[in-house]
Amino acid sequence: MTQSEAPVRPIAVGTDVMHINGIYTYGGEHEHPGMEGFEFHMRSGERTTVRTSLDRVAPAIVEVKVNPKDPRIKVVKHEKRPGYWAAGPWAASIEDGPVLSWHKTKKSAVEETARRLAIQDWHAEAQS
Repeated sequence: MTQSEAPVRPIAVGTDVMHINGIYTYGGEHEHPGMEGFEFHMRSGERTTVRTSLDRVAPAIVEVKVNPKDPRIKVVKHEKRPGYWAAGPWAASIEDGPVLSWHKTKKSAVEETARRLAIQDWHAEAQS
């Protein structure tokens, strides 16, 4: 079974989920596959809603399993920013894979990568 054919655990619309950027309310699949959308509820005080595919989120309870000291997390500081598109000099990746994101601080790079790993691990449990 390939990565694209892997079954995804169901998550109900309206439940709190952990996304790579934080905790949001799940709003269902985005109308355009592969895209993400956020709905901000500033006046009502409700949690922001994320519309994305199920493989990019996990239940909010998984946040307790986020381990910032996981040996698979690789964060490297570069001498200077690689380009105008990078947020900062810290490059975050999983193991020896490609750079997933760029950050201003090492702390934010480690936190986001740890959330990515927790989401991947949660979905991997469904397959075993």
